Amino acid sequence: PWSTQVGALYGSALAASKLRDAGLAQQQQQRLLALVAGDPQSLQRVQWLGIEIALAARDPIWLQHLNSSTTPDGSGRRPELLLQAQVALLLGNFDALAHAAQALQVWLAKQPWDALAWHWLASVYAAQNQGLRALRAQAEERVAQLDYAGALDRLKAAQERVGADAQNSSAKHIDASIIDTRRRQIESLLREQALDR
Repeated sequence: PWSTQVGALYGSALAASKLRDAGLAQQQQQRLLALVAGDPQSLQRVQWLGIEIALAARDPIWLQHLNSSTTPDGSGRRPELLLQAQVALLLGNFDALAHAAQALQVWLAKQPWDALAWHWLASVYAAQNQGLRALRAQAEERVAQLDYAGALDRLKAAQERVGADAQNSSAKHIDASIIDTRRRQIESLLREQALDR
């Protein structure tokens, strides 16, 4: 359970990170780890805090250490998924990017209105040089924000990219079909939105 001391240290570490004092933030996080060592749930929160601090400091060495010592429990919880995506992007590790993309896809299949998850999935796809998928994820982010015009813009950009790309793979064909279907759905939503005004 969180004590007053743990709460104060957590707040202090987070504040130091926001003020870009990574050294103090890391010290506070290390003190927290010792305080919550016997409580698995609190320990996980403090480990996530350490990853957030390393991400804010853009410290790939410390982040690599934290990431290897923090073993995800496979629960697919949102904070863990979003942090994993950010870690993968900062480290640029191919396997980590692939794992983050897959985990976010599973999450979004169940939670399609999670705009922030779509945002990080788009970033992961872009880092993997999967431009079509990145544009589609950007469109889905806009849909989750009820910005249908913005979503349509992203889907049109994706279709233009399909037309300009000479490569003709089955994966590209599947992506193009999904993009075409989503464009029609979004156009329908835009028409409904216009009628409601």
